[in-house]
Amino acid sequence: TGEPLALMEDVLVPLYLHHRYQMEAVSKVLGGVDYTYALRGDGQQAPTPVDADSQRRALDALLRTLEPAELRLPRPVLELLPPRPPGFPADAEVFTKWTDPVFDALSPAAAVADATLSFMLNEQRLARLVQQPVLDAELPGIDEVLAALDEHIFGAQPDDAYASSIVDLLKSLYVEHLMQLAQGASMPIVRAHATHALVELEDRLGEVGEQSKTAESPMDIHLAVEIERFLERGWQGEAPGSAPALPPGSPIGMP
Repeated sequence: TGEPLALMEDVLVPLYLHHRYQMEAVSKVLGGVDYTYALRGDGQQAPTPVDADSQRRALDALLRTLEPAELRLPRPVLELLPPRPPGFPADAEVFTKWTDPVFDALSPAAAVADATLSFMLNEQRLARLVQQPVLDAELPGIDEVLAALDEHIFGAQPDDAYASSIVDLLKSLYVEHLMQLAQGASMPIVRAHATHALVELEDRLGEVGEQSKTAESPMDIHLAVEIERFLERGWQGEAPGSAPALPPGSPIGMP
């Protein structure tokens, strides 16, 4: 009582990101391997891929963190949060605001969704997802993961304007990650799959535009143009990055 309501933002960050470390842990199941640093003759188990069922349950759990219902902030919270008053400057442990000084309802969703995608689309993980179905056809591969992400993000049916804006952010972030992989992944097969996913997206977005220009969303038009430009020229200089950085993790509140 008597404290600026804007300081609720400081408490919101760890609550909104309460799952960040579990999300990272679950991502390690996808394309994961159980192993020990065994010594010759000590009888320890050889490296073994995580079973297919656990990997697919991990994939489902990670996709669930990308649903608009999980990323949106409660409206009563948004209605309460005013700009920070003089004398109470924001530090690194609050969310970046595109809407500064007003609290941003979308940048937290972008930051945490980008973290999920960074874990899922880590290039070493994707390289393992290329390899593991080659050695065991029961295990999920890179095609399955990219197809699941595509369907989950581009097949979303938002139920209001807030959810629709979150889906637009998800689309943009996913395409950026594909571009980063297509141009920068060390494994050529990973680059090939990322490029293939971009080509398919460009074709699909172009077909939507030809059928009905008025029905096509600004984000879909933007992404079609961006993908075409990237496939023709690649990046000139550094890769783009539109997602705000996550606030620092533990230990929370330390200098």
